[in-house]
Amino acid sequence: RKMTMQVADDLSQQLQNKSQAMSELDATGRRLVTEQALLQHIGRYRYNSERGLPILVTTAAIAPFIGLFGTVWGIFHSLHNIGVSGQA
Repeated sequence: RKMTMQVADDLSQQLQNKSQAMSELDATGRRLVTEQALLQHIGRYRYNSERGLPILVTTAAIAPFIGLFGTVWGIFHSLHNIGVSGQA
């Protein structure tokens, strides 16, 4: 929510800064300038918000295999210790 408010405030401020330059344009030109400004700033915020996501995805994809490796490692050592002690 905090980021949403920050983005909304920044976008409205950017549009207010461009309003003087848009006063000389017709309705189609104003719409085009507004759309381009919004798309540019939304893309910038989206890029910043998705930073670090690949690391999270990689960790989530690898975690089950790390757990399985730990299980196999534990079973191997258990069986090895049973064999060494001769209590099979």
